[in-house]
Amino acid sequence: MKKFWLIISCWLILLTGTIFWTISRYPTFAPTFPYHQTVAHLPRPLSILGNFDGVNYLRLSTHGYPSRGGEVAFFPFYSILIRGLTNLGIEPLYGALLITFSCLLLFFIFLRQFYPSASSKLLWLYLSFPASFFLLSAYTESLFLLLFISFMISLKAQKWWLAAIIAGSASGTRLVGAIFGVMLLVEYFRFYHKLSFRFFLLAILSELGLLAYMYYLYQNFGDPLAFIHAQPQFGMGRSGGEIILLPQVLYRYGRMLLTVDIASLLYWRVLWELLTFLFFLFALIKYWFKLTLIDRLYSTWVILLPTLSGTLSSFPRYALVAIPLFIVLTRELPPWVFNLLVILQALLLIASLSLFTRGLFVA
Repeated sequence: MKKFWLIISCWLILLTGTIFWTISRYPTFAPTFPYHQTVAHLPRPLSILGNFDGVNYLRLSTHGYPSRGGEVAFFPFYSILIRGLTNLGIEPLYGALLITFSCLLLFFIFLRQFYPSASSKLLWLYLSFPASFFLLSAYTESLFLLLFISFMISLKAQKWWLAAIIAGSASGTRLVGAIFGVMLLVEYFRFYHKLSFRFFLLAILSELGLLAYMYYLYQNFGDPLAFIHAQPQFGMGRSGGEIILLPQVLYRYGRMLLTVDIASLLYWRVLWELLTFLFFLFALIKYWFKLTLIDRLYSTWVILLPTLSGTLSSFPRYALVAIPLFIVLTRELPPWVFNLLVILQALLLIASLSLFTRGLFVA
């Protein structure tokens, strides 16, 4: 237990040190994202935790969804939780971080219960991941991870209704959460080997967050799929409805690597996105039979869903929730490969957090 919390403490010290070093090295903040004034009045070491998508969740918690704009791409559950705290008089960013930190702490506790045999080793691999600093930011990652681990524990205990409630919350947090309902129904059918009225009630409840959001979008915008159709507003060649096949995405990235200036940040971000995707795709294929059925369903959805928009933009952050793949990598990688990977990841973590602290987009 001491080693478990020591690893987490080392991670927090590394992130904090990187943030303060970057601020001292680059005192002038030149953000490259809109609405940065939402958190500009707060101390910079904290305000940077609301960079980029973070400010969108904060704006939604105070102003709701505007009549036009790309904010509909952000699912509502996280912002609703933030609003609950702001109604108590808490500053929106502080409320968001309180939710994030609480969810992350509970995730660590439940993770140790769910996977005790190699939890410390798993933490080394997971927390050194270059995008792990998003777990402390005003993003949905920590909330979603808590929902995921709680859902898996509920499934294991065959607490179907609790699992369905958690799944419904996840489907209202991120689109990837819609797979929870499929996982629940698969496990339920494998246990009872029949369809029933309860089966269909569980199906509806497990997707209630997504269905409620789609109904809200239909009532207010006339488009239940507005969260998909708004994607082109975020650039990077995102598709707003047309499904882009994986070979097309890889071809696009190959062209960018051949045409983008190698000295630009864009080139290295594109390379990072592509290599991260290929690494996790390789892990999914190589260790396919090491995963359970529901782990396969979940991991495949997590890895392939972002590619349907036609880009791998932000994929390193999306990969944070691919917990089954991190677990199987912890089990299967040779020690020397594992240690080398942790070291390389930690160096990239410092670099990516430094860029993010300066207001530059990394994921």
